[in-house]
Amino acid sequence: MTDAFYTAYAINDSGVVTGTGRNLDKPTTFVFDTATGLVEWLPWLGNVGPDSVARAIDSNGDLAGWQAHLGPSGSWVHAFRKLADGGLVDLGTLTGQPQDSSHAY
Repeated sequence: MTDAFYTAYAINDSGVVTGTGRNLDKPTTFVFDTATGLVEWLPWLGNVGPDSVARAIDSNGDLAGWQAHLGPSGSWVHAFRKLADGGLVDLGTLTGQPQDSSHAY
């Protein structure tokens, strides 16, 4: 890993921190448990990049944020939700058009 960085955007009452960081030379969302010292890197939603950020975490460990998508027809940003006990869900856009953008905070 080169040029490592972490930026925390949210912390819950249990001391679980989320934000963005660099993993394998690609910015992506992380979850860091201050009690255990474990870091979880969130997966990407399909063909995405160059950025992924979680901006909120609740007391259950559920996250909200956004990921940038790169595709053959252009680039856009989609909001995501991740439940503490489940996978990442692309929340899409209000218009329903995949090339439009949405953010979650």
